[in-house]
Amino acid sequence: MRCALDKNQFEVVYQLILNLISGRIDHAETLIRWHHPARGVIDPAEFIPLSEETGIIQEFSDWVFLQAARQVRKWRTFILDFRMGLNISPVQFKKKG
Repeated sequence: MRCALDKNQFEVVYQLILNLISGRIDHAETLIRWHHPARGVIDPAEFIPLSEETGIIQEFSDWVFLQAARQVRKWRTFILDFRMGLNISPVQFKKKG
């Protein structure tokens, strides 16, 4: 998976969330997708647990956070109070040592 990250096989996609009162988009949830060259799109339910077990989850999270921060900066030129949601693995909260 580390090699896949280095080879840009991952993509961040956004699930836009509508405000039902105004009918406008006011935030989005950030999602990660893996486009494996031989297997196609791999379900996050398959690779996220493996990334937690191998310890690469922090690298994934850092990469996703950077992508999301760049995207929200762009969207805030159109929607000033736009918010972005990110999922964080419980594994990342475990104290090391």
